[in-house]
Amino acid sequence: MVDQGYAWAGSSYRRGGYGTRMAATDTENLRRLFTEEFGSPRQTYLHGQSWGGDVAAKTIEMYGGAHGPYDGALLTNGVLGGGSRGYDYRVDLRVVYQYYCQNLPRPSEPQYPLWQGLRPRRR
Repeated sequence: MVDQGYAWAGSSYRRGGYGTRMAATDTENLRRLFTEEFGSPRQTYLHGQSWGGDVAAKTIEMYGGAHGPYDGALLTNGVLGGGSRGYDYRVDLRVVYQYYCQNLPRPSEPQYPLWQGLRPRRR
């Protein structure tokens, strides 16, 4: 793609976790560093996959607008519900499965809340 005149910039974020506002600021800082080094591009697009989709959406929200530096964003499987909301259904499915199948925990096993899933095996 570089041979065709495209540029790509990517980064990790200053710290781990799910701070989308901080990650959006880091993304905007990367765009500014790129512009300082190489000049202003004709167009700038953001791409974010999974949690990165949430970051790209937050970046557009914070720094976009009619005259902002971004021309668009491609969000692939963006976690736009925030944090864990995109995954909470998996816990729900596990609880429903355990309730109806009546196999975990077995009556002979120590009882525990279904949302905890499988207990670690004892050695």
